[in-house]
Amino acid sequence: MNDYTTAKVIGFDAIIATPDKENLASDAKFYDSIKNIDNMVSGFLPLYYPYKTKSKGINYDKKFKEKFATNIKDNRLFKYPNNFLSISEYPQGYFNAVKNAGSISVTTKDDGYLRTVDQMIDYKGTLYPSLALRMYSYMNHNEGLQVNNRFITAENSKLKIPAYYTY
Repeated sequence: MNDYTTAKVIGFDAIIATPDKENLASDAKFYDSIKNIDNMVSGFLPLYYPYKTKSKGINYDKKFKEKFATNIKDNRLFKYPNNFLSISEYPQGYFNAVKNAGSISVTTKDDGYLRTVDQMIDYKGTLYPSLALRMYSYMNHNEGLQVNNRFITAENSKLKIPAYYTY
């Protein structure tokens, strides 16, 4: 992929959740092609249903946090509960190849319309940035972020955005 672009960062928002059982060689080729792309941020999706196996889920959450958690200082006074019970699981080869991840979660209202952009999600006590915010952080040398109930602030550049932007 880096042979085709000189982009500062690549956002890949497709969810790779299962291997292509009919063409495992194609998956292996894809994973091999992205393993050296440090500037790629892959999407992940928090889910409202539990893992099939509780122990496997606990293990996956731990590995995911160790690899993809970022430097976010949480200064929120009010923390709203979420109902996420699991994260979309990457196939092992993809998990090993990916270097950066950001949430592609969007919250629709009861009427089905999208009115807010989730700049970060709280998954089991760890804050993860959106795909776009993770891309911004990467472009700024993995700049740390601070969040309060109103704003997300980048520590060095002082970029300040609403924590939840309503259209």
